[in-house]
Amino acid sequence: MGINNIFICFIFIFIVSHLFPPSSFAQNSCSISATKNGNWRNKNTWNPNRRPRENDNVCIPNGIQVNYNMVMNNNARINRLNIDGTLRFVPSLTTRLYVHTINVNPSGSLIAEPNANQLAEIFFAEKRQGNNPPSVRMELGLFNHGGTILLNGSSKDRIVTYNNNLNKNTNIIAMNSIPQGWQVGDQILVHATNYKRNTALQNDICVIASFNGNTINCSQNFNHNHKIALAGELHLANLTSNLKLRSFANNVDDRGHIMFMKHGNDCGDITFDNVELYRLGRTRKDIATNNNNTKNMYPIHFHICGMDREYTVSNSIVNDNSGWGFVNHRSFVHFENNVAFNFAGTGFVTEAGNERGSFTNNLAVGGRGANDGTSGVKRYPYRRVYLGNHNGRLRAADLAFHGDGFWISSPFIQFTDNVAAGNHGTAFFWYTIGLDDIHVDAKDSQPSEWYTTSVDPSFLTPAEEAQIGLNSPYRSWIAGPGGFMTNDLPVFYPVERNTAIANFTGLRFRYVRNLNLVALRTFFPVNRPANTQQMNAEIISHMTHNNGASNTAAYTNYFSISDSRLYNNEIGLHSTYSTRIDFDGMTIANNQSYTYNNATQRREQAATGIEMNHNSNTHHRLRNVSISGYPICRRASDGELVSDGDDVEIIDQLDVSYSNCEQNVFSDAQQDLRQYRK
Repeated sequence: MGINNIFICFIFIFIVSHLFPPSSFAQNSCSISATKNGNWRNKNTWNPNRRPRENDNVCIPNGIQVNYNMVMNNNARINRLNIDGTLRFVPSLTTRLYVHTINVNPSGSLIAEPNANQLAEIFFAEKRQGNNPPSVRMELGLFNHGGTILLNGSSKDRIVTYNNNLNKNTNIIAMNSIPQGWQVGDQILVHATNYKRNTALQNDICVIASFNGNTINCSQNFNHNHKIALAGELHLANLTSNLKLRSFANNVDDRGHIMFMKHGNDCGDITFDNVELYRLGRTRKDIATNNNNTKNMYPIHFHICGMDREYTVSNSIVNDNSGWGFVNHRSFVHFENNVAFNFAGTGFVTEAGNERGSFTNNLAVGGRGANDGTSGVKRYPYRRVYLGNHNGRLRAADLAFHGDGFWISSPFIQFTDNVAAGNHGTAFFWYTIGLDDIHVDAKDSQPSEWYTTSVDPSFLTPAEEAQIGLNSPYRSWIAGPGGFMTNDLPVFYPVERNTAIANFTGLRFRYVRNLNLVALRTFFPVNRPANTQQMNAEIISHMTHNNGASNTAAYTNYFSISDSRLYNNEIGLHSTYSTRIDFDGMTIANNQSYTYNNATQRREQAATGIEMNHNSNTHHRLRNVSISGYPICRRASDGELVSDGDDVEIIDQLDVSYSNCEQNVFSDAQQDLRQYRK
């Protein structure tokens, strides 16, 4: 064969192998394969001529549809299910499948749409060989390699508001009308309305025992009082669906996970609505990630699906999760009307910093958070977020582990009408340096090497480019020629009408549009000028575009956080290393009592309405903001003045009202708290 022919064969093999990647296991690894359309229970559907049985590797070839029509016993658990054709759960029957791993390949389809009076369940069940847990990502769970996923549970009112108190030692919920789809046996989540550090979260579960007209009778009494005095309403969430994907084992190491992966330009055709995900996710966030605790194994994870197709996850539940819940990783995903409950790390996450999509009308409750001194994690590091570098958590981008409701790394996300309540961490946390590309060789506040997620100018739309006040992209310093670092960008889309109730912190911003002069000093070479004015001038010169335009143009506009409602959080709003945020229409209220053992403890831990951490915040606007009921309404570290080197604003001159606080404004310029926050 000539050299040209060899080269042509090589190119052909390369193209075929990349356009049509092999399945997770080869067809000749199948112990049983469907040969014609038919029912799972029918032995004539299969070769060999029998039903699939325990530990089988089952294949459904392209062009063949198998109707799943049985309730499997766990003893019959199959090992792997490789779908190149179609597996369809019969909607008119109650069905149950026990399986280790499902792979849906580019030509494959997994369809489950049970009728309202039926139940469809998929249990991910591990049967170990020896004591080693599964650690690879592509094992034990559901993996879509660009195929079709059509998962539709029956419609149900997932989240409803309730305008009365629910009292401890009672078991009655008196509704104006019974929400659509609620049934006896459903689990109803009632979030906390009070928060106290170092104590159990005050969230309750009502299992519906019966209905009496429009009254719901719970099978047990509430353990806590749920008062609406501040917020005016509770949010009740139904945690039950008739389409369930769950782990058979309680042990975290034996739990399944769901990952959607790119094939070609996108992750395939995915519909995900009214699905209950119970005890899924194998990545733990209560300890550091490592070789035995690898990343990316979450209950529902869009993994680098790209921006060519938009996906929607709606009306679904993640319940009892060891790490993150709903995860958008470099994808374009809309999360609508979903519930995350009882999670160790964070309920909803954008991971890398360059995701698109939205979070709308979601509820996050019961974030536990890590509290493991051996891995450098502190749950209550006074008022600051603690991201200590022990065991390399920062270097490994192993973040969002405090029990936060929402962790937003991307400035390209629309965020409206969400609720986070009863969490040990922050309700809504913007940390837009991203998670993928962090490289830090010190604590988060003192990095000596720091590279953040960056985007190419082509990633920005013309409207987004117009918002940053530039005629052309230019950020060539660190991000690459013409590139932008995500934490140098504003939040482009609305952040409005969000509610935080009974969390450690209500709303937190860190490293959001932070590349102004104060934060830039972090990146400046070690041999810094001793004179601050000289250093500021040199940094501006370092950031100058080739045409001489100053980088300050990027900071002339504000982005708005509007109509935030922050109730009974120990800290209402906390902002550090961020610039030009317009807080417009914000209510920060508290009616809890606090006891401090001594003056030092009060200084370190006093509940506070707003804290702007020393002189790292520049040009924030506080408009139509009311703060009430805190020991300290507003804490201004390092004095009242904040500056970015060009001009100065005094926050007190903005539109803020204080009431019923022991101290309206506390400045620790003379008693610097930074020594307590390391």
